[in-house]
This record gives sequence, structure tokens and C-alpha cells, in this order.
Amino acid sequence: MIRYVRQTPSPLSPQSEIARKSTLPRRLSSTRKTTRIHLSRQLFALDKRLLDFIIQQQHHVLLIIKQTE
Repeated sequence: MIRYVRQTPSPLSPQSEIARKSTLPRRLSSTRKTTRIHLSRQLFALDKRLLDFIIQQQHHVLLIIKQTE
């Protein structure tokens, strides 16, 4: 998975600030799309039993959250 690490530019370099502003939206939008496609492909490739287990775990976590509210 591609992770975009946002670096805070030093006050002495306004050039890096301009570069970051111009590249940030494009990188994030393309990363989001590819990640979604990649994850859906991985899920379809998963074994059915593993998928069921993941769903059970998510359900279990949701129940815990509801109980603690």
C-alpha cells in the first residue's frame, strides 16, 4: 500500500510549501483510487473461511463498542 507522509516544510523554504500544495491533491486522489481497487481484489482472492472470520471479528468489535457507549 502506498502511504503519503506529509512533511511540514521549514519556514525558511517557501519553495517546498508551493511544491507540496501542488502535488498533494493529485497524489492523494490517485492513491485513494488504486488502494480501493487493490483492496477489493485482495478481498475477492481471500479464502471464504478467512473472509467469514474477518466478518465475525468486525461484528465482535462492533458489539464491544456498543457495550461501552
